[in-house]
Amino acid sequence: MGDSDQEKVVSTLKAYLKLCAKPPHRPLILKDQTILHVLKNFLEDDRVVVMTYLVKILLYLSENPDDALVLSNVGGLEEKLSAATEKSLPPNIVYNILIIISRLKSAQAKVARNRKEQNDPVPASAGDSCVGGGGNMNRKFVSRKSKQLIYEFDELWEDLKNEIERRVLAKRGVISIYFNTSSNRATIRTVLTVDANVSH
Repeated sequence: MGDSDQEKVVSTLKAYLKLCAKPPHRPLILKDQTILHVLKNFLEDDRVVVMTYLVKILLYLSENPDDALVLSNVGGLEEKLSAATEKSLPPNIVYNILIIISRLKSAQAKVARNRKEQNDPVPASAGDSCVGGGGNMNRKFVSRKSKQLIYEFDELWEDLKNEIERRVLAKRGVISIYFNTSSNRATIRTVLTVDANVSH
């Protein structure tokens, strides 16, 4: 794609990002099906600069659980997010996409739990007992010439951990990954050259 096309796309995303940065504007954006459709289609873009802005926007729009629920109802969005994690993108972008997916699933799960509790009350915490006190899931040796990237999730259930582990360890430059289930954090150790920009 040409430079003019990229400039146009980035300019559009920058305008959306400016709106999304202010919480009062987010419900209005989430009601605009045209904007949501455009954002969903941009997930098919392979350009890092486009994905960087797009992921920042979706992080803002999924920050509030109620907004995340609205976003989760956009048809095909979750599938496109999952497909985007398979692209050759920097680890921080992949992780932020996984955070967005986690927020959408968490919002859906909360609604499902509330419905279930109305009909069949169940004792609360089952999710905290997956792995006690921070399960160590290191898979490779740690090099001295390495750095750590730490990411925090709203929820970190077993299936999500397995998916993160599989996809992140497949990325070039990733040495190991460690999950702390008590704080819902994942620590990735990478070689020094891996992009460590945080999307915020």
